[in-house]
Amino acid sequence: MTEAQSYYDGLIAQGHTPEAATGYTTEHFPGFVPGTTPPALAPTPAPAPAPAPAPAPTPAMAAPAMAAPAMAAPAMAAPAMAAPAMAAPAMANPVATQPVALAQPSGPTVIQAGAGGQTSTLLAYVLWFFLGWLGVHHLYIGRGIGIWLLSLITFQGLGLWWFIDLFLIPSSVSKRNQTGQQIYVL
Repeated sequence: MTEAQSYYDGLIAQGHTPEAATGYTTEHFPGFVPGTTPPALAPTPAPAPAPAPAPAPTPAMAAPAMAAPAMAAPAMAAPAMAAPAMAAPAMANPVATQPVALAQPSGPTVIQAGAGGQTSTLLAYVLWFFLGWLGVHHLYIGRGIGIWLLSLITFQGLGLWWFIDLFLIPSSVSKRNQTGQQIYVL
């Protein structure tokens, strides 16, 4: 059996019509002519076990009781089973799919928000003056969590970096306003 024929047989086994399977196969294997022997169909599922004897019919149970003789008679079950049998090859030979991994990424999640507004130099100085020892102005300017944590732990370098920020705030605010992005680390 050629590779093209096995490809064609696989499409038929998945439930494609012979015309569609021929079309798909000729796309990948030009000049393909289907073989005369159709592929073996997947085995049909075993018939359902006979239902238990139904209790005396009541008006509410009249419809299910009438359906029971159709399931019990083998001659009448063949037409009813014909439609599901066509779908059975697709169910009997499922297409291999790759599982989707839903894993949380390790480490911090970084979200960049653009054009949320301009950072104010005046507000940065107010935050620096009143809450500078906590490093809140670093968060407002968008310097990042790492700088903020370092400044928080060292009390702004024992006041040295607090004083140096007096001169660095204008350039940091202008850089933040030029890029137009604020970085949040969660």
